[in-house]
Amino acid sequence: MTGGAGIAVYYDGECPFCRSYVAYAKLKERFGEVALVNAREAPEKVAEFLARGFDIDDGFIVEQGDAIHAGADAMRFIHAELAPESTGLSRFANRRFLAAAYPLLRSGRNLALSLLGRSKINAR
Repeated sequence: MTGGAGIAVYYDGECPFCRSYVAYAKLKERFGEVALVNAREAPEKVAEFLARGFDIDDGFIVEQGDAIHAGADAMRFIHAELAPESTGLSRFANRRFLAAAYPLLRSGRNLALSLLGRSKINAR
């Protein structure tokens, strides 16, 4: 990959874990053209993704041109292709590892939202 043009990362801006992860991953440091989008502020895109079978409440969504990466695959893409080496995330770009870990991360997000009294994005 030679640049981040045409890449958007959709995340839950009300989830403290999601916000922290996006900040830690420093996605704009490596490719300044990456759009970081709080999915709560983009209901039309959330509806479009849902119509295509991708639920933002199931995890991050990365849109790369016509390709969509969701959940564990989105995180693998972020770790392998977008995050700068200085973050160390490339060490965690293994598909099997992320497939196993991602449901736990999603459960942590759901618990945090519940404890904070916030709804899921598609539950509004």
